[in-house]
Amino acid sequence: MIRLYLFLSGAARAGRDHQLRPGERVFVSAREYEELQRLRAFERRVHRIKDLPPEIAEAIQGAKMNPAHDHLNSLLDESQK
Repeated sequence: MIRLYLFLSGAARAGRDHQLRPGERVFVSAREYEELQRLRAFERRVHRIKDLPPEIAEAIQGAKMNPAHDHLNSLLDESQK
């Protein structure tokens, strides 16, 4: 995953359309590597409903939408007609 991302970011920067070959390595700057690490920290965590940890289930049940987004409810109502 890291190698593919690093390769794609380098190829996109150079304007190339190229596939990563098995074992092919691409070197990037320390800044780009840090950015990848930052993005990977936000990776989605997936749980099956039956395996959902209790603290996550409670957090979902107790979640409240920010009132600043109430105007979006009308969009949902219109799409369900």
